[in-house]
Amino acid sequence: MNNFLVLKTTPILLICLVVWMSSVWPQNPPPTLSIQPVEKKRLSIPEPSDLTWFSGAWWVVSDNGWLYRCAPDFSACQKTSLTGADFEAVTTDGKVLWISEESLRLIHAYDEPLNRITTWHARENGALNAGFEALAWDPDRRILIGITESPPVVFEWRDGMQLALETRLSFRGDVSAATVHKGKLWVLSDESRKIFVHALPDYKLEKVFRLHVVNPEGIAFDEKGRLLILSDDRQTVYFYSLEE
Repeated sequence: MNNFLVLKTTPILLICLVVWMSSVWPQNPPPTLSIQPVEKKRLSIPEPSDLTWFSGAWWVVSDNGWLYRCAPDFSACQKTSLTGADFEAVTTDGKVLWISEESLRLIHAYDEPLNRITTWHARENGALNAGFEALAWDPDRRILIGITESPPVVFEWRDGMQLALETRLSFRGDVSAATVHKGKLWVLSDESRKIFVHALPDYKLEKVFRLHVVNPEGIAFDEKGRLLILSDDRQTVYFYSLEE
């Protein structure tokens, strides 16, 4: 009798699994394009994890809980007085600098002199490192985006940090950083060494780029439109010129 039940229910379980996988991952994923850097610059920052352009400088956070301010050409970087447990992500809307302290599940907001505006618990549940591995600002919709490391789940907050959306991204892999560029969400994966480009606001996967970089942790675009990838292990910023 038990064997009969197993045989009878197994096809049903398989069908459910197929339906679930088709809803999570795209049936026809875009081809993966390999890209190579055109320039690189070494940083004197231990364990850099993300970067953003803010108030005429590059701001870099590190896994050991430090915030650095770097010259536009990365010729010099200065450690600020701002410290925390583990800074994983940083982004800005041009007026406010947001930093994710992942293990504590905190997101901090600072002004340009680095005065703290507010801090809030982004998630109340989950295990250690259940905070946000990536932060990105969508200027067109004026929305702050946070993404968990694995599985990659997107959260959107509107004015007053009101949660507006929670959705799962369609690619397989972890998340190490993200940025919004020309209306697209660029999501960096450390484990797969890939960039997954999504349309906004529906988060449809449109492009995939393969990187030849060890431990890519941060992603940004400069004022020239070049893609910047930050390597943790190599303590290096890699520059890419992409045809869009």
